Amino acid sequence: MKKFIASLGAWLLGMPAALAQPLPSVPEPSITGINDFYDALKAIAQWILVFGIILGVVFIIIGGISILTSGGDQNKLGTGKKTITWAIVGVIVLILSYSIVNIIARFFGASGDVIAP
Repeated sequence: MKKFIASLGAWLLGMPAALAQPLPSVPEPSITGINDFYDALKAIAQWILVFGIILGVVFIIIGGISILTSGGDQNKLGTGKKTITWAIVGVIVLILSYSIVNIIARFFGASGDVIAP
């Protein structure tokens, strides 16, 4: 079990390096207009999205392991199902909040590229 946890940790540490898109850097703290504010908000939202999805995948794996090791125990089986359900709900909320940032920015007149995951 220790080898499994160690290999899972090594895999998770290497996972951000496997992402295809480089994450933007947060712009300088001198925000002078809506576009500068939008760029800062966009960078923060992209970082939160990446780490939230990674965390969601980890909890889906944990829920799956809980289901696989339940051995007929209904409490452990229910816990695994709830873990997977709430991990999926969390990822969906993250994706929706990511798109809401773009909608609100467009409403206030920010221009520039659209947030693309």
